[in-house]
Amino acid sequence: FKHNTGGLGFFECINDYDAAKLLFDTAINWLKEHDMEVADGPINFGEKNMFWGLLVENFTDPNSYGMNYNPPYYQDFFEKYGFNVYYKQFMYKRAVKEPVQEIFARKAQNIINNPEFHFSDVKKMSVDEIAQNFLTVYNSAWGGFAGFKPMDIRTAKNIIKSLKPIMDKRIVLFGFHNKKPIAFYVNIPELNEWFKYVNGNMNIIGKLKFIFAKMLVKPHTMVGIVFGVDREYHGKGVEGALIKFAEQTIAKKTEYDTALMTWVGDFNPKMLHLMENLGAKCYRTYHTYRFMINPDIPFERYPIVQ
Repeated sequence: FKHNTGGLGFFECINDYDAAKLLFDTAINWLKEHDMEVADGPINFGEKNMFWGLLVENFTDPNSYGMNYNPPYYQDFFEKYGFNVYYKQFMYKRAVKEPVQEIFARKAQNIINNPEFHFSDVKKMSVDEIAQNFLTVYNSAWGGFAGFKPMDIRTAKNIIKSLKPIMDKRIVLFGFHNKKPIAFYVNIPELNEWFKYVNGNMNIIGKLKFIFAKMLVKPHTMVGIVFGVDREYHGKGVEGALIKFAEQTIAKKTEYDTALMTWVGDFNPKMLHLMENLGAKCYRTYHTYRFMINPDIPFERYPIVQ
């Protein structure tokens, strides 16, 4: 990080700015005592792919698992206190059967026709194999981003193990070039289609309700928790080839008909363009804010990824 950067999150407050200000003051003072110069929020303690950012647009659609939900007045609280929009996050969705644009499809077909490339789900992979492939793609796909911290194998294994109870191996996809993992499209079932039967209470009865719902209810929506391509392969058609593989397998052989895509930041114009080419529609917007604890440091937006 360019500056000592702290964070705040898990913010919940009634519609009372004085109460919100007290929470902000407490968090900022604690960060200041620990020599932080800027604060980002609302964020979580882990990776950016889940529970990151403040919902600012579309409060009516059913909420997606892994994404924050908050009342509209939170935006006023953050901005009145002095938080600036560090970057915007756009959520996309598409029909699984939606064809990619023609110019994009041609590049994808070139990859599909090349025997050096292949794509597969993870039905025949062990947890360790999935974790290693995930680690390789994750670090190569995001290695050039500002503030990026490389993932280690222990973290990758913990992520995959945590997903195992709800993982549908038919919708976790990888792309390979000469056996080297270069792309992934990791989906999980929309868990809220099961959690709605629990009514927010995961006691013993709630857990039993969840288990029965998982056995009896087949979600028709899948949530893409991460989609990435090795930076060396950007723009070569790998992205489209991976989506076309999803069309051929998920759309034809499973019950899923809608895909919610992982969020894309406004700092990543290539991925925004990719979403348009994939026929995805932006349906929800989040903000990640930054507060300048040290007023002598000028505020700057998150740098655009070239």
